[in-house]
Amino acid sequence: MKNFEPDLTGKGQNTSGNRKTGSYGSPSERSENQQARDKGLYYLQFSSKTENEMRKKLEEQGFSDEAVEDAILFLKGYRYLDDEAYSSRYLERNRKKKSVRQMKYELRQKGIADKIIEAVLEEEPVDEVSQVLYWLEKKKYSGDETQREERQKLSAFLARKGFSYDAIASAMLHYVRKEADCKHYT
Repeated sequence: MKNFEPDLTGKGQNTSGNRKTGSYGSPSERSENQQARDKGLYYLQFSSKTENEMRKKLEEQGFSDEAVEDAILFLKGYRYLDDEAYSSRYLERNRKKKSVRQMKYELRQKGIADKIIEAVLEEEPVDEVSQVLYWLEKKKYSGDETQREERQKLSAFLARKGFSYDAIASAMLHYVRKEADCKHYT
């Protein structure tokens, strides 16, 4: 088994002060695998990354396939790279403003596997009707008083955001009923 202890200092020593396996001290003496690990840790200081994003970053830096794979395994071993946790955080952060379709697309673009995306969405379902209601309020939708052309524009806007026509129609109907109830009691 390889030594997966992180070198957060960049000095090639672990927390006990002992030299890690391999003979490296200065950057030129350090192994390519250790350099790739350290670069991966460096990138994670700024933002979370998916496994695919980290792989691309390390490849762009010119590391060999072996060093990239070693760094990925190292980072996954410490759970610094966890596509499922990344997807869950992404969903939590964007669940009120983005459609399920848009979030799936963006996660796929980041290299997350479909089965992980589906598992996270199953675990944490998103109510698209509520999301559409949020956008209707934000766009100051006025229900029955809105002209047909304006409703169509708003529907097209929401469809471009990835919302289904069923969710849009349901939310608009809900909004009209809610507005009618408010007028009825005032």
